[in-house]
Amino acid sequence: MRASVAPMRVPPRRSVGTQRDRNAPGRGAVVRMCPVCHLTYHEGEERCLVDGADLEEVEDERIGTVLGGRYVLEEVLGEGGMATVYRARHNLVDRPCAVKILHPELSKDATLRERLRREARSAAAISHPNVVEIYDFGETPSGEPYLVMELLDGVSLRALVGEPMALDQVVDLGTQIAAGLARAHDLGVVHRDLKPENVFVVQSDEGPLVKLVDFGLAYARRESRLTATGQIVGTPPYMAPERFKTADVTAAADLYALGILLYEMAAGRLPFDSNNVAGFVLAHLEDVPPRLEGVPAGLADLVADLLKKKPEERPVDAHQVAQRLSRLRAGRQKTELKITTRRSLPRVLVTLDRWVGRIPVYEELLRRAYPDGAPAELEEHLAEMRAALARLRTLRNVAMEAQRELEELEAETVATRERLGHAVHVLAVDLSASRAAAKRLADSMSELEDAAAEHAVDWRTADAQLARLREPGGTPGEAEVHAARRAQAALEAWHDSAVGLAERAGRLRAAEDRERDLSFQVEALRKRLERVEAEFDEEAEASRGRLADNGVERRKLEMRIVWLASKVSAPLRDRPELRSLFDRIEAA
Repeated sequence: MRASVAPMRVPPRRSVGTQRDRNAPGRGAVVRMCPVCHLTYHEGEERCLVDGADLEEVEDERIGTVLGGRYVLEEVLGEGGMATVYRARHNLVDRPCAVKILHPELSKDATLRERLRREARSAAAISHPNVVEIYDFGETPSGEPYLVMELLDGVSLRALVGEPMALDQVVDLGTQIAAGLARAHDLGVVHRDLKPENVFVVQSDEGPLVKLVDFGLAYARRESRLTATGQIVGTPPYMAPERFKTADVTAAADLYALGILLYEMAAGRLPFDSNNVAGFVLAHLEDVPPRLEGVPAGLADLVADLLKKKPEERPVDAHQVAQRLSRLRAGRQKTELKITTRRSLPRVLVTLDRWVGRIPVYEELLRRAYPDGAPAELEEHLAEMRAALARLRTLRNVAMEAQRELEELEAETVATRERLGHAVHVLAVDLSASRAAAKRLADSMSELEDAAAEHAVDWRTADAQLARLREPGGTPGEAEVHAARRAQAALEAWHDSAVGLAERAGRLRAAEDRERDLSFQVEALRKRLERVEAEFDEEAEASRGRLADNGVERRKLEMRIVWLASKVSAPLRDRPELRSLFDRIEAA
């Protein structure tokens, strides 16, 4: 058996997806940024007009822009087929976050726009430690939908599955994946695209923490489907057999994908291998996966159960999977996982506080440069800077108040989500136990039915041997005596089986009644949570709108201040006696 404790491999980070060619058709003009103050410039400028630093070219024209009046885009984290993900910062509360923006060429597709909206709603409603947290959703000024989520600092599971992982790592991460799926399924959300790229592993105080991401293909039972009939949406190596037969996808499909993940984590390879989609389809539909070797029987059995071809033969739900994995984890030493924290970028420095500190320096700059009085135009520029800063201060206070209102509403909604989520979890665990009990009873009844049928055949066979005794003058011989004994034994066994079937049928009805009752309660909580989400969206919309409008005006004022500062600085920057003042401006 493989040793249970081994160092976890943490490869260097790589951007998700492929980088877009900067010269590709449709890409905007090259953007340059000041490395000191983070102001952005387009082609034609070589130095920052404020602090004189040489500009650096950035790969994406969105860098430095502000979305929703609050989210400043700082760098590209990764790019996929549907969207680009940026590292960003909430400029009112100084909180790092990630912003996912749908590609412009896809933004006109109503289906894809709805898919991103669904990802925001699905993940936000789940509210679970093992599911990425969604903060906000909106549209860029040019109409591309975006969502704002927690910034995950770690690696995807894809980076860890190139070779067999240590057993404790497989069990620990697998338990967390199952827990995240359990909460999603409890709320009626099926992920539909569970794969290593959509499982992120980050470092927490308690150790490795799994975050399920990309619910863009998720299907909630309350919502209409987005795929056309016959269209396959997902990743073939991880898709359950029924995904290729019907559009009616259930939580069991996610469990099958989890089985593939556990197999790949434990073995370092997929259970099925193919170089084309058709090969994977046939393998999922027809081939029996090889049994995992070199792992405890409990893990091999669980993976085999998860990879059953028929959904009803898999574990009843993700709660049961998490419980079985937890039993394997008990008493095992955990592997330490160290993930290097991504370098924190400097804050965007075009802020109110920075410019308030610069004004006295600009005043001194004009006094030194023009002892007899500065030109009227420069004095007017400086006066306008003061007025703009006063207006900017007022706008920021208004924005902070709107942000506080929104945060209070968010905190109340999060608390309600957590309370309802906990209630759903408690009921769902009981529901899982009821389902498992009902399944065990149904399986045992099937065995009893088979046994009863065998006893009936035995009785009829023995009874047929006694047929001649019913004829006139028939007398029993040794064979008839043995046949009578066999008939009696078969009849008693048949009777016992019938009694057992009746007793278990009653227990099964009781279990099914309890399952229906628990399902009703869970569904009621789901609907209540849906109402909470709808009410939050409605109430938050006004605050978001005010913040967005406020942010647009603040951004215009900031750019105006920069322009005014450049006009004041330009004629004076090359004077050596003023160098110390410009150094103070840059350091402010």
